[in-house]
Amino acid sequence: MKDILYLLTFLVTMILGAVVVVSVFNQPHSHGYTKVYFENDVFPVLSPNKTYEIAFIIESHEKRQMKYIYTIYLDNSSVKSGEIVLNPSDVKRISVNVSLEKIPYSKQILKESYTNMTVENPAALVKVPWAYGVDLSKQRNWSGEELLYVIKNFPLFYIGEEGVSVIVNTTSGTNVTDISIERSGNGFIKTIREFNVTPVQNGYVVSIRTVKIKYYPRPVELKVIVISDSGKRYTLKTMLSVEGGDS
Repeated sequence: MKDILYLLTFLVTMILGAVVVVSVFNQPHSHGYTKVYFENDVFPVLSPNKTYEIAFIIESHEKRQMKYIYTIYLDNSSVKSGEIVLNPSDVKRISVNVSLEKIPYSKQILKESYTNMTVENPAALVKVPWAYGVDLSKQRNWSGEELLYVIKNFPLFYIGEEGVSVIVNTTSGTNVTDISIERSGNGFIKTIREFNVTPVQNGYVVSIRTVKIKYYPRPVELKVIVISDSGKRYTLKTMLSVEGGDS
């Protein structure tokens, strides 16, 4: 009976010992660990030509002294790098000054139109729906030859749908690009108008292209990469909003 009790006691002791050993080795971070995080959860909204401080923290809970190499990127461009050595339980705050010279923009095409036509002679230029000769169209008493002579030797005046005006050279052609910009919320809208008159063998090719593009500030990415001398890699990322600035 004593032998049986001894055997049971031995088996229980071995089982408990195994459980204790397994428990110790399976405890979280039993070999040490590192924490890397941003100092704050709220980040500044960036404006051009202003400087903002942003910081991150490295906490070493490793079992030995550890070296860390860090690099900070703003939109994939390195803005700061360095290395530090931390002992177990050390905490290090690392800050970086972030600034923008210009606002990065994303763009969206709001409207795009293209008109292309061929007219047979200079006189026909004043008859197209979107253009007219300011003076020539009012001269009802001119003969055809007189009108043709004036049109060939003097420029026409083009007025577009939105009040854009250019001088038309009917001899060598005209190519004009007009750009206007208007504010729209936190961004702006750029309107590009291209007006082209090209003399060809049988008359003139007239084309008008209008494009409206909306530009709005694009957030920039702040990224932190930390690599320990044990080979572990830690990455932090956040998007920083952008506002203000000139177009």
